Amino acid sequence: MEFSHTVQAIADAEGGELPAERLYQLFSDNYLSVAEPYELLSYRHEASDAGDRIAATLRFEGKEFDVEGSGNGPIAALTHALGSLGIELGVLDYHEHALGGGEDASAAAYVEADVGGESLWGVGIHSSIVTASLRAVVNAVNRGVLSRQRQAAVLQEFGAR
Repeated sequence: MEFSHTVQAIADAEGGELPAERLYQLFSDNYLSVAEPYELLSYRHEASDAGDRIAATLRFEGKEFDVEGSGNGPIAALTHALGSLGIELGVLDYHEHALGGGEDASAAAYVEADVGGESLWGVGIHSSIVTASLRAVVNAVNRGVLSRQRQAAVLQEFGAR
């Protein structure tokens, strides 16, 4: 739904349907290219009957740091790890699929998350579905940061008038 609103607004403004190449470019610009301010550099994932544990290394504003968290799966564990940084994050929905056939196919993961009170989707692509899922969580956080920056710029613009 979130992406469809973007596509519809552009189609209305440009007066027609958008070709597949343009749709992919919009998707890439709105999701795949949003790789800051947080970047998932690496992680260790442990799973047991007691739950999952993640120890992750992230980069933020050029500095690397480690976080740890646990939960009922790797996504929940990373969500709790990010919470230790003060990031308000709750996963609302999750989808995944293969981007091709065979054992070398990449996977795409989509996470709908409440990021600081705003519902946003994050996308991750990787050959490992776990890595794709964790990247999708970080992408949702990054999109939340970008959204807040845009809102602040609009408010500042209105305040300047």
